[in-house]
Amino acid sequence: MEREKRYLNEHDIKNALLSMLSEFDSICQANGIRYSLDSGTLLGAIRHKGFIPWDDDIDLIVPRPDYDLLIRHPEWLVEPYGVIVPGGEGSLHPFAKFINKKWRTQEIGYEGIAEGHLWIDLFPADAVPDDSEDAERICARQAKLVRAYGRSLMRPSAAGNNRLRKLGRTLLRPYYRMAYPPKKTLKTIAANAQRISYGSTENVSNITWPIAVKDRWFPAEDFDNLVEVEFEGRLFKAIPHWDRYLTGLYGNYMALPPAEKQVRHGFKVWASEE
Repeated sequence: MEREKRYLNEHDIKNALLSMLSEFDSICQANGIRYSLDSGTLLGAIRHKGFIPWDDDIDLIVPRPDYDLLIRHPEWLVEPYGVIVPGGEGSLHPFAKFINKKWRTQEIGYEGIAEGHLWIDLFPADAVPDDSEDAERICARQAKLVRAYGRSLMRPSAAGNNRLRKLGRTLLRPYYRMAYPPKKTLKTIAANAQRISYGSTENVSNITWPIAVKDRWFPAEDFDNLVEVEFEGRLFKAIPHWDRYLTGLYGNYMALPPAEKQVRHGFKVWASEE
């Protein structure tokens, strides 16, 4: 008889993620891998000195050369840790994930599609044109593909309790799956991100999974001048120009968003042996 799953509460999920972040930081320091807190995790460190209260994941950004090196050396990781690589078993995204096999997860919207392990997102930082308009065009093109890919894949349950959005996802999902075949689109997103050789331009950005189109890039040399920021009582790496970067991503990032935008990702976590 299958045992009933005992799901972790939000506090325990965040503690597990924090332990994973500390382990990843140790691996990076031991092997010369550069990284920075990214997106909502960087924002959380600056505004809250830890997790954003309604955020329940961790995002990191790694320069492409270090990112590729990390993927090529799985022996640097010891059980229960591992890396899910794009296109590999259990991967639904064009970027890598640092995982803890001790914990299983199920994301809302991916029921019946994928069940994975507790993870930290590892976004590669790739070269973007130094001309802002050219960089914006690349990010906009990628953002369009990312949205289409998500709509082709995610279940209507990803819309939460919004009946109209659920209906829209139900009706449009077949179209998106035909117009943007998931496997092909995933490869296209990953390939587009590396069209410009790393080091041939001054700036880099997460163009594999962009959450903003304008001003989301920063100097590649920031990875050679990382600073430490506090996150849940511990110190982790961050790019030195975090103020400009966060402003590009979120605008007035120190102001809290309205309550309706304080939305959790939504996923369940339980012990692997259960």
